[in-house]
Amino acid sequence: MIAEQATGRSAPVVFATRFVQNSGATLEFTQHQPTCVVDIDGAHSDRTLDFMQRCFDRLETEGINYTQHWGTINNYNAANLKQRYGDAAVLAFRNARAQLLPDATANRLFSSPFIKRIGFS
Repeated sequence: MIAEQATGRSAPVVFATRFVQNSGATLEFTQHQPTCVVDIDGAHSDRTLDFMQRCFDRLETEGINYTQHWGTINNYNAANLKQRYGDAAVLAFRNARAQLLPDATANRLFSSPFIKRIGFS
């Protein structure tokens, strides 16, 4: 499926839906039991990124609380992570990460721009 944007330009993305169970993990993206996942996958391109940003913006505008898969295009940052998962879950994950990576060298080794953006290093 090619998604049409408000600009009239197409975005090379595929839509799928599936029902999944919550694993109970601290920062599991399937927060509800049961939940429906809407997958929107596509080639990493300016058009795809623009389309995804429009999706994120629309969810925010409509006041829909949502989480996203950690391994795909997402708009997580330190502020909205707390909003979506709650302070306690974010703090628990940060504490677990600090125990696993107690020294600064290990913390830097297992860091990335994404990890920095969400406030985990």
